[in-house]
Amino acid sequence: MNYGLYLSAAALRVQEYRQEVIANNLANVNTTAFKSDQTVIRSRRSAVQEQAFPADLYVPIVDDVGGGLRSGGTYTDFSQGSLVRTGRDLDIALKGEGFLSVAGDGRTEYTRDGRLDRDVEGNLVTVADGCKVLDESGKPIHLGDGRVTIEGNGTVRVNGEVQAHLALVRFADPTVLQKVGANDYVADGAKTQPSDAQVVSGHVESSGVDPTRALVDMMTGQRVYEAAARMLQSADTMTGHAVNDIARLV
Repeated sequence: MNYGLYLSAAALRVQEYRQEVIANNLANVNTTAFKSDQTVIRSRRSAVQEQAFPADLYVPIVDDVGGGLRSGGTYTDFSQGSLVRTGRDLDIALKGEGFLSVAGDGRTEYTRDGRLDRDVEGNLVTVADGCKVLDESGKPIHLGDGRVTIEGNGTVRVNGEVQAHLALVRFADPTVLQKVGANDYVADGAKTQPSDAQVVSGHVESSGVDPTRALVDMMTGQRVYEAAARMLQSADTMTGHAVNDIARLV
């Protein structure tokens, strides 16, 4: 078995996946409140070690090298993004740990995208996908007509009168959240906790992607990919020599 082929191929697959994640981050560098994904790369043990083969099949000089790399999935970096002033009364940004609750497709979803608007029925909805924003009782917030102001604690007023309170929640373990598109997340039944995030009216949260770091990571990944491709080619060449040249000499 030519381990060089397998190790190089594993590195190529990992780098392809990593580049796809970085490219998606870069594509959302200007997406309001977008949170970047980070790849996890793990080392893989050799087949003998992973599958608990008999000890007499263990060859230290080969199996101690390991089985190359594998993807360990991704995690979302929920670090706070900077706040950008828009001046719109219905634009809000969350300063601190927390999410808005919105009515998704038959389920409650969560978002930090505070670009809000009023639909034709007078409901408070998200601009990204038109989901209705929920109050603390889990009901859609109906604004009706009038000037809307949203206070720092999430109180929604229409013409100065209290209309509702935004359902601001947080999660003890944010890693339970999964992206479902349009800047929304689902929590798969995880319990929510009240959030003390501050609501900043007339602002939105910028994307959490650092374009400079993402570009550097992409260039570094490209170099690693090229190196792995050269190693794969070298391993293939050596295999060809072993099959064609050495066999003739013997």
